[in-house]
Formats: sequence, structure tokens, C-alpha cells
Amino acid sequence: MMALVFVVLSAVFAGLNLPALKYGLTELSPVLLMLIRFAAATLVIWLIYRPKIQKTALKASFLSAGALLLIILGLSLSTISYVQAILAFIPVAVGLGAHHLLGEKQTLKSIAGILLGLGGTLFIIFEVKISGTNGHQLVIGNLLVFFSAILSALYIVECRKLSKTISSIDLTFNQFVATTFVFILGMFAMAILGKPLVVSETTNVSLYSLIYLIIFGTVLMFFFYQKGIKQTNAYVVGLSQYLQLPVGVLSGVILFSDKISPVFILGTGLILAGSLIGTFNHLSNEKS
Repeated sequence: MMALVFVVLSAVFAGLNLPALKYGLTELSPVLLMLIRFAAATLVIWLIYRPKIQKTALKASFLSAGALLLIILGLSLSTISYVQAILAFIPVAVGLGAHHLLGEKQTLKSIAGILLGLGGTLFIIFEVKISGTNGHQLVIGNLLVFFSAILSALYIVECRKLSKTISSIDLTFNQFVATTFVFILGMFAMAILGKPLVVSETTNVSLYSLIYLIIFGTVLMFFFYQKGIKQTNAYVVGLSQYLQLPVGVLSGVILFSDKISPVFILGTGLILAGSLIGTFNHLSNEKS
């Protein structure tokens, strides 16, 4: 019972990350917001666990850091609902990456799942074009998030190999270190280009967003996810990524008045169908 509670809590915290980021973006630049978040989370994890730098894990973590950079840039141009729906494509992309990089065999079911997920993602990305709305900025933001999903999937595939010899705590710590380094470089790049790190006068909104992101959206989310992995099976833990979708979309609709169109619903349904087909097919292959 407690394992399920841990998994649900990690999914809820992850799903609420996007609205917290969106609130933070109203006052802080994407680079500064993410730099503060991950620098603080890195310090907290180091103080608690005293993890170590692992060269192989650190190199792979730059895939995740790149994905996070694209997500925050995409979110600044798109909406929470679009971003959360496109990120649901990650399990599908993981299946494709595992086939090419790890040599995992693809069945007809998994191929069908990949095609469904990809089709649904394209519907979401170009929804404004399909509906006849002029939204070039939205499409660019959605494309950035799609590429971030690809990088995230590649990182997960790499972690499958690295997790055999490196602990999950060390993997996460190296991920945070790499991400902090990337956003430090981004901060210097913005300074050279003369871009402001603070978009507007900061208020309690950005402060509360950062507190949530550091404590709940990063440190506690990781803690509960790891507790869930230790106390339950892969099927239950795998469901956490699907729980994030309704949490993220509902928060976007309630807090930011995101509009849900029939094309969006169709695309989201296709992505979920493709992801679930791939997940269940992978789990059935493990059992056999």
C-alpha cells in the first residue's frame, strides 16, 4: 500500500512541476529559473547522501540536461497542456531507442505503439495548424519539447546500461550536476548577449515556485520515486508517467485556462495508446 502511495506522490509532484515552472517564468528567465532549481537540488542531495561523480554517468547526463533546457524553452513558448501531452511520448521513444541502441527486439505490437504515439505527437505539435489557427510560436515551442522527449528517451536508455554498475542516487546526482553546469553556461551566454536574467520585478510568485520546484518537484519527487521502485514492481512504477498527464493537463486548464480542442484530445489519446501498448508489451516479454 505504501509503495503505491509513494508512486502516486512522485507522479503528482512531477505533474505539478510544469505549472510551477510556468509561474516562475512570469518573473525569471528560463535559464536562471532552472539554474537555481538544480543548483539547490544538487546541494541538498549531496548533503543528504554524499554521492560521487561518475564520469560515464556524467557524460550521459548531458542528454538529460539538454532535454531540460529544451523543455523550459519550449514551455516558455507553449502551454502546460501541450508540453505535458508531448512528454507522454517519452515511453514510445524509449522503446525505439532500446531497439537501436540496446538491441531489444520489436514486435508488431511495439511497432504499432510507436506509430500510434508518433502520430498522436504530430497531432499535438501541429494542432494549431490543423485547426487553422495562426500559432507559429506555439508550434516552435511544441517542437522544442518533442526534441526534449527524444533526448530524455536516449538518457533513459543509457541509464538502463549504467544502472547495472552505478547506484540510482549517483545517477541522479550526476544528472543534477550536468544540468547545473549547462545552465551556468547558459547564464554566461545570456550575459554576453545582453539578455536579462530577470524578466520582470520579482515577487513571492517566483519565490514560491522555486521552493516548490526544489523541495517537492525535485528532491522529494526523486525520493518517493526511488522508494516506489524498491517496494513495488515495474508495472506499478511505470504507471507513474501516465499519472503525470492528467495532473499536468488539469493544472494547465484550471490555473492557466489552457484550451482543450478535439484534435488535442485525439492526439493525447493516440500517444497514451501507443505508450501503454509499448509498456504492456515490454512487461509481457519480461515475464515470458
